[in-house]
Amino acid sequence: MGTLLRFPRMSDPDHAEKGTPRPIRVGISSCLLGAEVRFDGGHERDAYATGTLSRYFEFAPVCPEVAIGLGTPREPTRLVRIGEDVRVRGARTSDLDVTQPLRDYGREMANRLRDISGYILKRGSPSCGMERVVASAGKTSMSDIAERYVVELMSALKRPARPKQHVNVLQHLLGYFSSKLDAGDRAEMVEIIDQYRQGLVPLVVPIALLNHHFRRHPSDYVARQHYLGPHPQELMRRNLL
Repeated sequence: MGTLLRFPRMSDPDHAEKGTPRPIRVGISSCLLGAEVRFDGGHERDAYATGTLSRYFEFAPVCPEVAIGLGTPREPTRLVRIGEDVRVRGARTSDLDVTQPLRDYGREMANRLRDISGYILKRGSPSCGMERVVASAGKTSMSDIAERYVVELMSALKRPARPKQHVNVLQHLLGYFSSKLDAGDRAEMVEIIDQYRQGLVPLVVPIALLNHHFRRHPSDYVARQHYLGPHPQELMRRNLL
């Protein structure tokens, strides 16, 4: 990831009865859970979210358009820049302007959902997507500065870490126990990291080997980090990096 966020470790859903912490609570676009709230009366149910992710996260579904009173089906909306401002207007009827209701709803939900740790958003949505969304921040208003900050943060989060950056982290972690390895194990670890750099193996391979060595040579500092185990294995995200 471009930015590593220190979320609490996720609990094991199969051992909730043992008193493990509650799942991480995140906001999510209602349509991704199968709610028929899109402008055409349909949904965008995401099997990965409703299946695998639902075992580890507690969802707080949100649909801004329905919440402000727009029905389903309804006229689609789009973002329109007018001078220094960005308005949310009907795609076919320019008189339909829901900018202020959406802003008011956004402020209300920002206060109501203070306990969430992130969002899963519908791509391309004019009200909750991160793609093709623009914002206009004021120069003095703290609320406008906060809105601009969120836009910039979301832009940063869209940029995944490059292999070169992962290699730097892997080499840094190797330094914590390199002196404790024999020559053969050290050479193997260096070779695996280089193979990842060349694109010959996925990131999960050097990560698995590092975890193996850290079990044999524990480090209190590394044990407090999340890089080597940011999510349950079932999510399989690092199999693709």
